Amino acid sequence: MKPGRLGGGQAIRILAPTGLFLLAFGIRALPWRAVLDGSQTHLFGNDAFYHLRRIAYSVQNFPDILEFDLYINFPDGAVPIWTPYLDWMIAGIMVAVGIRDMEVVERAAVWLPPLLGAFTVLTLYRVARRHFGGATAAGAGLILSLLSAHFWYSQIGFVDHHAAVALASTLILGAGMALVSQDGASGSGWGSGWPAAMATGVALGVSLLVWPGSLLHVVLAETGFLGFLLSRRDRAGADGFALRWMVANAVALGVVLPASLSSHWPQWGRFSPVVLTGFQPWLFGVLLVFGGICTGLWRSRVAGSGLARRAGTGLAVGVALLAVSAWLLPELGTGAEDAWRWIAKRENFQVRVAESQPLLFQGGHFVGDVASSRLSYFVFVFPLALGIAARSARREGAPLGLFVWWSAGLFLVTLVQKRFFNSFSVSLALMMAWSVRWALAALPEPWRSDPTRWNAVRVAACAIVAACLFPTLASYRPYLVNQWRLVGDENLQLENSSALRRASEQAARWLERYSVKTSGWLDERVPEYGVLAPWPIGHVIEYRGRRPTVTDNFGDDIGEENFEKARRYYLADEEAASEILEELGVRYVFAQSAANFLGEEPGRYSMFHGLYELDGIGFDPPEDDSAQGRVKPLARHRLIYESSHLAQMGPGKPASFKIFEFVGGAQIVGTAAPGALVRASVPLRTNRKRDLLYATSTRADARGRYVLRVPYANEGGPMATQVGPVYQLECEGQMKTAIISEAKVKRGGSVRGPRLCRRPGRSSDDAPERESSRAGPALL
Repeated sequence: MKPGRLGGGQAIRILAPTGLFLLAFGIRALPWRAVLDGSQTHLFGNDAFYHLRRIAYSVQNFPDILEFDLYINFPDGAVPIWTPYLDWMIAGIMVAVGIRDMEVVERAAVWLPPLLGAFTVLTLYRVARRHFGGATAAGAGLILSLLSAHFWYSQIGFVDHHAAVALASTLILGAGMALVSQDGASGSGWGSGWPAAMATGVALGVSLLVWPGSLLHVVLAETGFLGFLLSRRDRAGADGFALRWMVANAVALGVVLPASLSSHWPQWGRFSPVVLTGFQPWLFGVLLVFGGICTGLWRSRVAGSGLARRAGTGLAVGVALLAVSAWLLPELGTGAEDAWRWIAKRENFQVRVAESQPLLFQGGHFVGDVASSRLSYFVFVFPLALGIAARSARREGAPLGLFVWWSAGLFLVTLVQKRFFNSFSVSLALMMAWSVRWALAALPEPWRSDPTRWNAVRVAACAIVAACLFPTLASYRPYLVNQWRLVGDENLQLENSSALRRASEQAARWLERYSVKTSGWLDERVPEYGVLAPWPIGHVIEYRGRRPTVTDNFGDDIGEENFEKARRYYLADEEAASEILEELGVRYVFAQSAANFLGEEPGRYSMFHGLYELDGIGFDPPEDDSAQGRVKPLARHRLIYESSHLAQMGPGKPASFKIFEFVGGAQIVGTAAPGALVRASVPLRTNRKRDLLYATSTRADARGRYVLRVPYANEGGPMATQVGPVYQLECEGQMKTAIISEAKVKRGGSVRGPRLCRRPGRSSDDAPERESSRAGPALL
């Protein structure tokens, strides 16, 4: 080979990972048109909006972290359940390069998930190449690049901790496989195993700082290490690995301890595994002590001679440590209950979260579409491949054994909750590539020695892999169609979820622009009022609308009381619902078409139907429709805005979201014939040019007094909804008018109404009624 030129092997080692990185990044950038739409940036996934809120806070106040947020769980505020370190790191990068404008921050941050996804593919390639060879590594990297499950969480715009979770878990797997490999696990000295021990500890600790839910990955790795330790046949090998494992746990303890000591969770115990608490340092500390005690006891002939005695000693030490921990720290039991409730979806909130649902079952019925489209057809034969790999691990060594254990655990938990298919996709990609390697190696020698036959076999293997990947490849069709539409300068085709998210952004942007601003968005001032909305769009309102919400995508994890109050609000009538809003200090309410966020079907007279279905104007059934009762119009909620349904649909389509303002409601007080029916009505036109008629009625009491409460002002109200110039008041065929000002509607003040049902003919009382001039000039 001439100097300065690469050999074939070197070229492949450079070009293969580079090509995989670029391929993975390019695939994850496919939806860029839907994210970077002209001057606007549309994030993917509702959780991304809260990550951007925390990033915005740290960019504005660097190096501070938004640890307690008054914009969530309004009015009390809460500590977000996510660890803030990924958001803080992103903010630090932005500040370091001089980017502080949030529009620029957004447009830069949306590219982080594709980068993390591509680095995950690159990391898997390096791990697979070290333990299984270049061909298996290239195959695993190619498969992971294409798997829709991994693409989903690492696509452009998904600024979320899950984009980093797969990378962190892959680093744990790679470092762990290096730790148990023979060159780093034999002997009692450091040998070449200490870098793997250090790397394992860093990976374990950092993964928990990225997401406390990575505890699952930590437990899988630690139990794998424990099994490896107790299965060493010679004492020197057991002592050597125990030392390295102790180093790994000591490093992990050092990584998480400072963050755990500074964390405070009003809604969680001191040792709850669901969030970053004292549980994680306790876990690493106990494992560190366990390794030290075992190595000390194994030096004696009684406890250390023979595999069975070492395993028995280890079991006894483990039970003793757990017993002492339970005695000294009784809160560990409560923490274990928290973890089980979260994994098993025993919480009211978790059962409503889409990513918490099972992979293969929906409503008690088997549904394989999600599994095949996200994870390929190979997921259905994964248990078989797992069994073959487990059997082969006896021959191929501990790294494969640890990978089998890791993959089995992720496969089982992914069956329970879909959210884990992000990390599981890494295992599936490597298992698929390894299975092809195993199948080719299992062929008879004549098949492998004949070049023609061998090439045909490899082509057939590639065809089988492509067939397995067909459903996941088909999932990219919408993105490719949008790329083609770009050539023709056509509008985007958006999935319903993306269009719905855009509609929520649209409504939140309107609220931010046209409602009274609240304090404290990027500082510690107390906001003046809150917004009540369906929890799935809470983060959108907090970031795009810059308004605090009663409940959001954190659900009841940050406030069970508020979560229940929000649910009761949408199920209650207006009187009970108004009491909830007054108690919470809410000024605006969002309504949407689907009631799936409530967990039950709302009744006909509920606020849910009154707001969205009836626009707050009530319903009077036809005379021949005796089965349907009258639904009263809302007296303290007024429609001020409705969003588009889909960006590409016309104005005739139903709105996705409607915004109502909660007001005192002006009271029109007048006189009429005792017992007479008095009706007041006013025409409305929404911002989408829909014409409505708000009408309410009451009967005069025995003294001839009537009171009508109305939420719309003829003068000075919000501009998005146009209100007629006067209210029409009718009684027994007699028509008179009244004019209501914004001040009366806001405060709930009284307005003198006209006399009705008295005598025919016009008098001075027939003129439109206005509030007294003592309250200020009338608004025009």
